[in-house]
Amino acid sequence: MTEEEAYIKFYDKAKNLLGKHITWDEMHESLVKDGAEELMTAEIIKQIKLIHYAQKRKTGLNFIGVGASLLLISFLYVCANFFTQTNFSYVMYGLTTAGLLLMFYGLYEMIG
Repeated sequence: MTEEEAYIKFYDKAKNLLGKHITWDEMHESLVKDGAEELMTAEIIKQIKLIHYAQKRKTGLNFIGVGASLLLISFLYVCANFFTQTNFSYVMYGLTTAGLLLMFYGLYEMIG
């Protein structure tokens, strides 16, 4: 087996292990136990981490965008209906709370 074929084999195994939600150290030990070299294992885990955290950042930014949109919509609705005698507390508190929760969840996804 060539080095490139071995890299692809161990990379696929690392992606499968990531789906099983194991730690990075356990992934490293599993790859080394299956016969991967230390340098190759470190490179594979580095690439897997880059992809994993990029996906988490993208998910987090999507949640932040939706949350910010809800905050903007609730702000505009409250400003437009401030002087009318309608009840807008469900928008002021409901959408604002939902927007903040989505934004905080997005930050949580981005950070860790």
